Amino acid sequence: MAPVAYLLGGGQGLAAAALAWAVALAGGLAALVVSLTLRHPKLVVQQTLLAMGLRTALPLAICLVLIVRESPLVEAGVVYYVLLFYLTALTVDTLLLLVAIPRAAARSVESS
Repeated sequence: MAPVAYLLGGGQGLAAAALAWAVALAGGLAALVVSLTLRHPKLVVQQTLLAMGLRTALPLAICLVLIVRESPLVEAGVVYYVLLFYLTALTVDTLLLLVAIPRAAARSVESS
């Protein structure tokens, strides 16, 4: 993605892509930690809402701040990069959680 960002926006495009990657990664990792930490069956709703909130609030807040401040990163396409990296992080997060479900189920069967 870096070569494309650099070709489309130069240094600003590269900075926009890097910021978007960092924001999507931070939100995705925070959501993944919450999802893997709150694994109790009685906490499913709270876990889902907290993970979703962390995953979406951080990218939205960063985009809002950049748009309100009329940052040059907005013209370099930071919002598009955030969307791209957000969807990628969401896909990876979902796949990691799907892999973790059978392992957690196997552990609960072994312990009972």
